[in-house]
Amino acid sequence: MRNYASIDVKSDRLLGVFPYISARVVAQNFAPALPALQLAIGKDVLLRSAANFDAFSKAIASESYDLVLVQPFDYARASKHGYLPLAGMKGFVQGKFRVLENSPYQQISDFKGKVVALPPVDSAQSRLGRKALLQAGLTPGKDVTIEYLKNHEACIQFMRNGGAVACVISDIVLSMMPNEMQVGLRDVGLTEKVPGVLFMVHKRIPEKERKKLHNEILSWKDSEKGREILKSMQFGDFIAVNTNDYLLMKKFD
Repeated sequence: MRNYASIDVKSDRLLGVFPYISARVVAQNFAPALPALQLAIGKDVLLRSAANFDAFSKAIASESYDLVLVQPFDYARASKHGYLPLAGMKGFVQGKFRVLENSPYQQISDFKGKVVALPPVDSAQSRLGRKALLQAGLTPGKDVTIEYLKNHEACIQFMRNGGAVACVISDIVLSMMPNEMQVGLRDVGLTEKVPGVLFMVHKRIPEKERKKLHNEILSWKDSEKGREILKSMQFGDFIAVNTNDYLLMKKFD
């Protein structure tokens, strides 16, 4: 990761990545995409994340990033601040209620009177998790206590340490964690499926440059180097965005 204090944003492009995973994972998984993006537009592309959801939201609201990789629920917010869709993850994602292997819990309704850990309150997994609890007949704050953690790794660790009986997380994000965080878990319930993460670009970026970025990201599935980038990200192929899929996210508000 570079020091951004002296960046000339007129000549460089900033790629902002959602802050729900650790800085280690951000650097490890997303830095490999930078050379390909740089080559496509002939400018440096610099990677940034944020310490928490509020900081990331403020960066989007202030239009600090030229490019963003956001969760589906951020689509509407980013659109209001001048960001346009570039490419979206192919397929859908789903959260799972994870418990320890030796846990007595077998279904979501078993969590009545217990503590469930969730990542940041406005993250996709938290929104999906809260709705799944309601669908199981449990009202957050009444029938079940919600403990929000700073990121997904903290959510899993909190549960492992006995602070909660379950944590909601997707297979994709869990696969990004260290092996020791992944073992000894099982799932006891699923959330609804939603569209995956998507790249967006600010409208201030020239149309010609936006098109090059769009074509570059879509082409990753067709080359060895591109597939290496996708493997590093662990989100699979990216395709043209169906905006209607992301507008449907309003039903979770």
